[in-house]
Amino acid sequence: MGLFDFFKQPQWKSGKSSVRLAAVQAIQSSEISTLLEIIRDDPDDTIRLAALAQLEDRQSLEKLLSETLPEKIHLAVSGKLEKQYTESILDNSANDAASTLLSKITDQQLLAEIAALAESVPLRLKAVEKIHDPLLLTSLLQRPCGKKPALAAIKKISDPDLLEKISQTAASKAARHQAALKLQPEKNSNAARLAEHSPAPPRQADHELDTSTTESDKLRADCRNLCDQIEQLCENMCDNADESFASIVKQWPELPSSGANNEVTALEKEYQELCIKFSTTRKAFLAEHKHFGQLGATCEQVKKLLRKDNLAGAETLLDETFADLEQTTWQWVNSTDIAQCLIHRRQELEQRKDELNVIANREDEQLEEATALCEKMEQFVEATERFHLDKESKNVSARWRKLSDSFKEQHPELASRFHTAREQFQHKQQEFYKEQEWQRWNNKNKKEELCQKVAALHEEENLHLAAKKLKEYQTAWKSIGPVPQKDSTGIWKRFKTTCDEIYAQCQEFYTELDQKRQEITAVKEKFCELAEEHSESTSWKESADFLKDLQKQWKAAGSAERDKEQELYTRFRKACDAFFDRRSIFYAEQDALRQENLTKKEALCLEVEELVQTPAMDLGKKIQAIQKQWKQIGPVPRRHDEKIWKRFRAGCDSYFNWLDAQRQKNLRLKTSLCELAEALIPAADGDPIAPGTIDTVIGMQKQWKTIGPVPREKSDELWQRFTGTCDLFFVDRKRQQEEQEKTRHANLNAKEEILRLAGEAMALPTDQEITDRLKELQHQWKAIGPAPREHEQILWDEFHGLCNAFFQKKREQYLEKNAVLEENLKKKEELCFQLERITGQRSAGAAAATGSALDLVEQFKIAREANFMLAGKTTSTQKKREEVRRIQQEWKKIGPTFREQEQRLWKRYRKAIDVIYTDAPDHGRKTAPRKEDQAAAAKTSE
Repeated sequence: MGLFDFFKQPQWKSGKSSVRLAAVQAIQSSEISTLLEIIRDDPDDTIRLAALAQLEDRQSLEKLLSETLPEKIHLAVSGKLEKQYTESILDNSANDAASTLLSKITDQQLLAEIAALAESVPLRLKAVEKIHDPLLLTSLLQRPCGKKPALAAIKKISDPDLLEKISQTAASKAARHQAALKLQPEKNSNAARLAEHSPAPPRQADHELDTSTTESDKLRADCRNLCDQIEQLCENMCDNADESFASIVKQWPELPSSGANNEVTALEKEYQELCIKFSTTRKAFLAEHKHFGQLGATCEQVKKLLRKDNLAGAETLLDETFADLEQTTWQWVNSTDIAQCLIHRRQELEQRKDELNVIANREDEQLEEATALCEKMEQFVEATERFHLDKESKNVSARWRKLSDSFKEQHPELASRFHTAREQFQHKQQEFYKEQEWQRWNNKNKKEELCQKVAALHEEENLHLAAKKLKEYQTAWKSIGPVPQKDSTGIWKRFKTTCDEIYAQCQEFYTELDQKRQEITAVKEKFCELAEEHSESTSWKESADFLKDLQKQWKAAGSAERDKEQELYTRFRKACDAFFDRRSIFYAEQDALRQENLTKKEALCLEVEELVQTPAMDLGKKIQAIQKQWKQIGPVPRRHDEKIWKRFRAGCDSYFNWLDAQRQKNLRLKTSLCELAEALIPAADGDPIAPGTIDTVIGMQKQWKTIGPVPREKSDELWQRFTGTCDLFFVDRKRQQEEQEKTRHANLNAKEEILRLAGEAMALPTDQEITDRLKELQHQWKAIGPAPREHEQILWDEFHGLCNAFFQKKREQYLEKNAVLEENLKKKEELCFQLERITGQRSAGAAAATGSALDLVEQFKIAREANFMLAGKTTSTQKKREEVRRIQQEWKKIGPTFREQEQRLWKRYRKAIDVIYTDAPDHGRKTAPRKEDQAAAAKTSE
């Protein structure tokens, strides 16, 4: 942005509404002062509302609410604030501030959301108290809002239709029950009103008999009237028919036993028949009503099964009830209501099936959604850019609340994870806003300082320097963040006013700057002409160098006039691109050959790299031949030229550097050997050469052979020097070797004798005697000197192997024997313990007291297994004896154990066996130990 651009009017102050609207929608929510200015001052309500939609700062919204604004804007601000209050309450319903926020909310829908979703029960109750719309309360009761809020909502509803709906569709069982109870008095009142208007039972004819009617006619008329009333009761059976019938029976006259005419007698008979008919009809009426009541109870039972999601039971009960309903003929009861109820239950059943299917299908989706929400909230906690996170976190919280309660109950770990992350986020946001407040205060100080610096430019006489510093200060101003809202407008006006004053002073400099840009424009036009002249050149290198230099000059020239800068740059770039594009096409035609050369050189690189992996002295000729092949191959693509050459050179240098290093190293080693050999000459002159000296010289000769070649100019000189020195030792060496040979042969005979004695020692009767003899021979062996070299190692290997074989075998036998004895001890302990458990002779504690090899855990385990095996068997002696025989057979299979334990175990074993056979009812004599057992005992004691 140039210096003049700083003083341009922002687009949100444009005269066109469309431009202002687009600019407002692009403003960030952190630009609070700008958004507030638009909301207060813009003449277009649409743009005001757009700015309000971007504003998220609660303090600013509350301040706007206290100001005088158009009603439409005021309502929008109030609505947005109440939504923020609702989100804060739902996110932190346990917070003390939540109750205060709730008192500020008047929107009935938002109150219903709080009553349904807030975690705090007291808050949900307060929200219910503020809801006055019965329909909204009814809708709330169909959601799981909790028992206390639900009962509080029912208290505020009096409409019978709404209560009836709640008693059937409320989410809470307590709410459905309470609605039914509240509805019952209303139903009773309606029933009473219906009873008042029901047709009264027929009364006696109220006409008066003619005074001329005889007593007989009057009696007949009375009887006829009573019979007609009973007939009418039978045809119009009602709930109070029993009372009416009893009244008629009381009114029936007592007929004389004689003197009654035939007609009266017939009426008496008809009366008796009608009484029977009434009794039969009444029973049928009551039975039908009872059946109807049972169907109603069944309907309620189906409803309960549906609530418990027992869909199979509900469907079976519905099928049976529908079949019963179809087979029943209803005379006094209207079955339409119960049929509609059953149909409704059937619809609820199908709906619940669909819901469960949807829930099952959505389980994975909800799990994935919940996990993503937890991760998103955790990302918010760790985010560095936090300005826009409040709005995003509210969206995440809203999505979380849409997850079903049943899913949250099934995954408490995800709910805990989400709530923890949300609390951490809110804590971080609070810290962030505190830090922002401090930062704004700091920004204010920085901008105050810039205002002072700009004001100081009034005293600057160098306008060029003043203009430069003014631009620097303006750039610094833009880099500083916002200041406290109350100071924002004032400090900006102060800075802008001062900048305008300085700009007016620098007008002369800007005129000079325009003149300079005109000159730069002319220079760049000349650059364009030169570039266009070379755009068709085929001197690829010369023209490329010229154009590259021209590009550097273009950059160094500076900026041309604003209205021509882009045009000139496009023209210049087009000319340069034309040349370089043609050059690229030319070089592209050479790529195939260069690529082939690259392949060949890569193969040579691989060959060299494989050779130098195992460098040897004779590889020099091979590598030189490869270097000749390299020179015969042409160039490669330029982008690979340096890289492939460095690779090949590195492989060759690796070998030759290794070769030079090896020769120099060999020179140092062989020179050192010469010096060592020469140092031994004075000690050997005129005196016998010590055996150690001879060995040292021989060792140096061997070492000389292992060292590779040295630089060629030093090779012969070193060889003559070393061999001449070594030859001085050879004469005396022969004499010493003859004397040593005699001594070594004597040592050979002595060691062969020791080896023979060691072999004879292996035939000694006990291991201890063998051990003592071998140790004695080992001491003798060490006292004898070396034998001839060709026999020394062989003799030592044979003697050492003989001794090692014996001692190793002895050690293995000892370890193996101990392991077997330990295992046998444990097995016999187990068998004794089992026998004692069968006979009841001793407890696990008593066994432990005897120093048993089994620990308490193993003893209790054996006892539990013994009890389990005997639990399903009879406790007869015969069964016990069978178990004992099994244990005896296992005892025989076990080998010996430690000698100090064997006798104790045998006595314990025999004691348990004797108890079994002594207690046997079919043996009147003492049972002697079996021969097999005695033999086993004798064997184990050995």
